[in-house]
Amino acid sequence: NGQILSLDVQEGQELTAGDYVGQIDSTQIYLSLLQVRSQRGAVLSRKPDISTQTASLREQIAVAKRELARVEKLAKGNAIPQKQVDDARAQVTVLQKQLNAVENQLSSSSQSISKESNPLAYQAEVLEDQLRKTRIINPVSGTVLTKFAEANEMTGIGRPLYKIADLSEIILRVYVT
Repeated sequence: NGQILSLDVQEGQELTAGDYVGQIDSTQIYLSLLQVRSQRGAVLSRKPDISTQTASLREQIAVAKRELARVEKLAKGNAIPQKQVDDARAQVTVLQKQLNAVENQLSSSSQSISKESNPLAYQAEVLEDQLRKTRIINPVSGTVLTKFAEANEMTGIGRPLYKIADLSEIILRVYVT
């Protein structure tokens, strides 16, 4: 539906299937498409960067593991009590569990945001399809018999713009009375 911006066909003109013959105003569809793409971009921008947000916990685990290795060496030489080794192990375990919890939470959030953006992606596909349909493409090869519409007129879905027929093979019937 919309205003015909151009319709380049003339009665008697030969056209082939797939020829571009005109355009229907697509401004509103295009602006809607830009809006949907922008909304989807805004939704996806909330998606967390899991590796960046877990980097500090990973570094803390690495430091805690180095500390555990150092404490274990000292405990082998009976330089420190076993409780310090147990505390160091507990620290590594706690940090690993925190990392797992944060990763699960961020992964869940990321999946939720992706699912939230899916309807916008589908809406963009619908608008892109509508945008493609604003181009008037000749459906069959033949000769334009009658032109029903002109540029700057309004048209609707299913309204014919011109009549075309393949005149390369004509059957002539003669009736004798």
